[in-house]
Amino acid sequence: PPARKPARAAPKPAAGGAQERLRQQEVQRLLREMVADMPGQRVLDIGCGTGRFMGVFTESKVLGVAAAEQVEQAQAAHAGLPNFRFTVADLAGLQLSEPAFDAVLLVDTLPQGMEAAAALLTRAAAHLRPGGLLFLSLDNSEALHRRIARLSGKAAESGFTLAEVTGMLRAAGFQPLRADGVLLPVAGDVQDEGILDSLRELGRLVGPTHAEAMVLLARRG
Repeated sequence: PPARKPARAAPKPAAGGAQERLRQQEVQRLLREMVADMPGQRVLDIGCGTGRFMGVFTESKVLGVAAAEQVEQAQAAHAGLPNFRFTVADLAGLQLSEPAFDAVLLVDTLPQGMEAAAALLTRAAAHLRPGGLLFLSLDNSEALHRRIARLSGKAAESGFTLAEVTGMLRAAGFQPLRADGVLLPVAGDVQDEGILDSLRELGRLVGPTHAEAMVLLARRG
């Protein structure tokens, strides 16, 4: 395929703004639907940041991997929660001395670029038991606002298309099971609760083809 041309960055919701919080709420809602929380289940959160799912997993045993400074913050935030562990790891060459996990999470962690993304999906598969579940969230490069921005030459590539990510999943040995859309974005940081509710509902309706982000569930073969 032809090489993608670099371009100026497109507008995006402000970090930590209302739209970003709404997106994370939707991801957590879908995580609860797709990955059951149960005693004895072992979950690997790749690129866990400072830890974000203490309210989702109260029974499962969760191992989060991230950079050193994030792990230190995550350990402090989860003090007194024995079902959470955190360790420093290089995501690009992820190799853990752990038994295979029942579920692996890649929440907004997939690197840009097909080669790097495919490599991380392969490493995720290597740490997942046969039949285990992969939960994946990422930017949708075909989201309506990114397509519109590209027409005016203002869009930097971000994320992948649904076809690209499902192709990478299959190549890594996964069977895609479900794909959902997350949030229909608008420029700027919207604060009005009525509009935010509409963005949430419209993101669900347009699905992974046109929403701001997509969430996929896949099973390792």
